[in-house]
Amino acid sequence: VATNNNLEHAVQTGKFRADLYYRLNAVTINMPSLRDRREDIPLLFRQFVNDFTDRNRTPRISLDTGATIVLQNYRFPGNIRQLKHIAESMCAIEGPKLKDGVITMDIARNYIPREADTLLPATVEKSGNITLEDRDRIIASIIQLRQEIDYIKGVLSKGAHISQPVIPDVASSPDVRNFEEDVTNEIDDQSDIEQEMNNGEFEPEEDYSVKKSLMIQIEKALEKHNGNRAAAAKELGISERTLYRKLKQKNADEKK
Repeated sequence: VATNNNLEHAVQTGKFRADLYYRLNAVTINMPSLRDRREDIPLLFRQFVNDFTDRNRTPRISLDTGATIVLQNYRFPGNIRQLKHIAESMCAIEGPKLKDGVITMDIARNYIPREADTLLPATVEKSGNITLEDRDRIIASIIQLRQEIDYIKGVLSKGAHISQPVIPDVASSPDVRNFEEDVTNEIDDQSDIEQEMNNGEFEPEEDYSVKKSLMIQIEKALEKHNGNRAAAAKELGISERTLYRKLKQKNADEKK
């Protein structure tokens, strides 16, 4: 068991049952708060970055001296979990933009909330609760959006003509993850853009990073739902038809 409360004091003040305390209190390890062991912050940050980038296959980042000082000077009221979330946010948002992957002091300051009781790193309605699952989905959506946008930029840089906008009105969409399906339908179906590229004797290069990332997500979702395609497609925010087409395309590629 773990707690950030002083259980001995809680027992004395009648806020924690004495019998339960003595049942649990076998071997006690007192772990200081992160602000009391600031020398651990760079090591923990590096570990969180490695875990996140290995899991999501995103570019790795590192802290320069100034950014390290910014983090070590922050009091981290959210302790280890807050540092972990800051590291993951930097990986998802800054990683794809930085050529050298180095987080500077100015960048790090953008991820440290201002010291005020009424301010948080993100604006959240008091009536709403953001779970860890919601946060992970948001980060996954950001990664997927960046990959899709990079692919579209690559297509446009080759001189392909697009007869209609590829990027939908995300602000009016009830679910940002639907963007993946919209872009997939525009690019992977035998659509207008594909026909125009072929007519113009233009063959775009395959963006294997996007393709591989999506297939990994599909395989994990299918494994989670015991092969149920409808449930997997619903979790991924894509249509069952899109999921089926991706699997069919993967099988065709493996036979080549």
